Amino acid sequence: MNRNMWWLLGANLKSDYRVIIVWLLVNFSLIVSGALKLADLYNSPETLDQLLTMLRTPMMTAMFARMPELSQYTVAIVYAAIMLPIMAVLMGLMNVQLVVRGTRQMEESGETELIRGGVTTATTPVLATIFEVLGVNVLMTMTMGIGVVLIPMHGATNGGAILFATLLGTFGLMVAGITLVLSQLFAESRSVNAIGYGVIAVMYVLRAVIDVRRAAEWRWLSPLNWLESARVFADNRAGAILTQGWFAIVLGLIALALVNGRPFGYVGLRVYLCVCKPD
Repeated sequence: MNRNMWWLLGANLKSDYRVIIVWLLVNFSLIVSGALKLADLYNSPETLDQLLTMLRTPMMTAMFARMPELSQYTVAIVYAAIMLPIMAVLMGLMNVQLVVRGTRQMEESGETELIRGGVTTATTPVLATIFEVLGVNVLMTMTMGIGVVLIPMHGATNGGAILFATLLGTFGLMVAGITLVLSQLFAESRSVNAIGYGVIAVMYVLRAVIDVRRAAEWRWLSPLNWLESARVFADNRAGAILTQGWFAIVLGLIALALVNGRPFGYVGLRVYLCVCKPD
């Protein structure tokens, strides 16, 4: 890493700070408003049982998530089960947008070519993007964790709140890693955006099918099911954090390898989806 990488990181943050602030406000407001509504509307065993009965229907299971199999439920357990898939999708969308802005869009606009004209390495723009999304996801994790802690919910604990927020942060980093690889394989930002969003949609559809059919043996197929397996505010299993974290690291290394290989003809794997206009 050199001085140019840190300069480019600062330039990326200056360009993206409005987008980051919007995502920060959206995520924090959803976290807080969801907790406030559940804590206010379902603050008795009777009302909570009514909510659980509704959430166990196939349609609600497909929309949100399958409730963990427990003998006793709290508002916090139901809140985590409902909000984790929703917030994970939003974190994924945010990371796709930030990675595409920092990689593929910069190349399309010629900014990367200008940067490479100076004393910089091929990996400098990608490294700057990696550090940007890492910092943004850490910030989002801290903000969402604070939001959950601030709202008093029956059954909520600080450990569960930290796990809830960290699961979302590592999920976002994993999606960022997927998008980094896609940005080296596809030539247009539209293609990377479409496939990146499509990957998130496939994850959600798989989760819905697996949860509705109660196909526990297939839960490894969708990372959104990994989040469910954490059973936040119940058992607080942290295995999904490690799994998502390792995936994010491996995908980041693959993206850097693809960048390093491109000048030496490694672009044989790269897919060009551009339309050549006649003169």
